[in-house]
Amino acid sequence: MGIGYASETGLVESILGEYDFSAANDWLESILPDQGLRIEEMLEQMFRGELPLKPIELLNMGIECIIGEWTARKELFCVILLCGLLTAVCRNISGLYENKQIMNMGTYLIQALLGSYLMVAFYDIVRIVGESLGSLIELLHVMLPAYFITAGVAVGAGTATGLYEIEMVVIYLLEVLFQLVLCPMVSAAMVLSVMSGITGNESMKYLLKLHNRIFKWILRISMALVGGFSMMQGLFAPVLDGISYGTAQKLLAALPGLGNITDTTMQMVSGSLLLIKNSIGVVILSLIVLVCMIPMTRVLFVVLIVHLGSALIGLVTDAGPVTLLERTGNCCMQMLRLLVSAVLLNFMIIAIVASCRIY
Repeated sequence: MGIGYASETGLVESILGEYDFSAANDWLESILPDQGLRIEEMLEQMFRGELPLKPIELLNMGIECIIGEWTARKELFCVILLCGLLTAVCRNISGLYENKQIMNMGTYLIQALLGSYLMVAFYDIVRIVGESLGSLIELLHVMLPAYFITAGVAVGAGTATGLYEIEMVVIYLLEVLFQLVLCPMVSAAMVLSVMSGITGNESMKYLLKLHNRIFKWILRISMALVGGFSMMQGLFAPVLDGISYGTAQKLLAALPGLGNITDTTMQMVSGSLLLIKNSIGVVILSLIVLVCMIPMTRVLFVVLIVHLGSALIGLVTDAGPVTLLERTGNCCMQMLRLLVSAVLLNFMIIAIVASCRIY
């Protein structure tokens, strides 16, 4: 057993040596300089049965991100509470005087101040999501060629080609639909939300509802189309590739004298290729988590701050600032859904490729 394991390990290392991960390593060093990660080291950990990213490390990174984000966002939280209190004071004092124009003007100025802070926080979220989508696309560009070449050798060219085309469609969706359509669409909704929240004009309410419905349906249709085609490709293509592979294996096994040796060698090679394919797939999934976990945590923290502030100031003031905060929180939540959907689309396809095998 030890000799067989050593020979299989040597075969895996020899096959893995044919792939060049220099571009992926350069990308890792540029995007995550403090982690010191290399693709070869992560693959070696996978071959030993270890996870390339320890859960405790991810937990520590999340805690550090939350602490750092609170340090950066506590001013926003204080401004939300202060604006809510000042609005309540202005509303109560205005009832004591006959001329309420000055107090109403003060209320508008307070809400304008709150809206400016929320706009700054939102466009910071837009920047974070845009950079995350760009990093995700760069990761796919540097890792997918080697991954699908391995998949083509391990499970068949038909499977790899079909799923690679679907993954290219996903990258196109991320670049065109998510970055060039949905991000500006949410930004326009944010501007309308702030304007209607400051002025108290509810004429844009139905337009914002229409925006929310269109946004949700675009994401749902994208997930359904990509997931459906990926599942169909993952069900039929490996079977078709397995027919030709099984025929060749039986023909070689029928050769007198060399059949057993050839059959054993093919099984060892195919097992090694499947191991490499699945290991690279897990490494890609781990890098996607590593790249997008901190941005998602940062965006989620801003969403929680805005909704918590809305709930607290709703106890003391009227619906004006509360409506502004709720709509801002919805726009920030849409940006978070955008990033989560991008991660799930790639998770779906890579997981399907990793689960494919020769039948």
